[in-house]
Amino acid sequence: MEKRQGAARSSPADYEKRQNEIQKWMMELLELAPIVPPVSLFDQISDGVLLCKLMLELKERSIPRINDTNEEHPFKRAFRIKENILFFLEACEEIGFPTHLRFEVNDLFEKNKKPSNLTRVLCCLEKLRDMSQKGQIGEGIVQLPEKKEEIRDQKTEKKPPTVQPKIEPKVEPKIEPKIEPKIEPKVEPKIEPKIEHKIEQNVEQKTEQVEQQIEQGTENNQSIKPQVEQKIEEKVEQAEQKIEQVWKRKRNKKKKKESERQRNRRFWFLVNHQL
Repeated sequence: MEKRQGAARSSPADYEKRQNEIQKWMMELLELAPIVPPVSLFDQISDGVLLCKLMLELKERSIPRINDTNEEHPFKRAFRIKENILFFLEACEEIGFPTHLRFEVNDLFEKNKKPSNLTRVLCCLEKLRDMSQKGQIGEGIVQLPEKKEEIRDQKTEKKPPTVQPKIEPKVEPKIEPKIEPKIEPKVEPKIEPKIEHKIEQNVEQKTEQVEQQIEQGTENNQSIKPQVEQKIEEKVEQAEQKIEQVWKRKRNKKKKKESERQRNRRFWFLVNHQL
């Protein structure tokens, strides 16, 4: 917090001097030649590429990838720049960088809109330089070898012998065969010849009665036929009349529509000629 307050109170000359010192440290660390004509620190790191290279120099494999920002499409270029800056900030968290001195992605990305937020970027880089010079990079990381030793110790501990349960043989129940009952064939009773003769007589009598009823029914049907035919003819005539009425209604509707169209034509003809 003291550095940030001092940065806000410092004069413009001191502010530029601090920028030049950080820029010189970065160029020496990355073994880069000075840029001609000279460029300001924030313009040089605005795309996040130099920040990612700086973090890779301080700690290997801390950045997953560096995006190429030479993209014509503005949305794609903005996305790649923001991702580069975000990779740098995530790597700062891994090396144990204090959270209150870290800046946000938009502080650098929107440097032209909010130039006052660039002091946070400068304080972050100054603290990173101090940590690298004092050899404090990586103090905040959880040391993985201790965990591996603990896991090895746990593996080397003797485990109690496992007691396998006794497997008892399954006793299958005995299946007794089913005894199916014997089905005796049905013996039809024999009909005596006298009874057979009586049955034949009854059958002949019933057939004669049925034939008589059929003859009577045919005679009755012949008497009913003319009445049925008259009713059918009447219904046909009624249906034809209804069809004619429907066609008349349709014709009348067409005539009305045509007369209305003619009236409208005459009206508009007169109106146009009068105008």
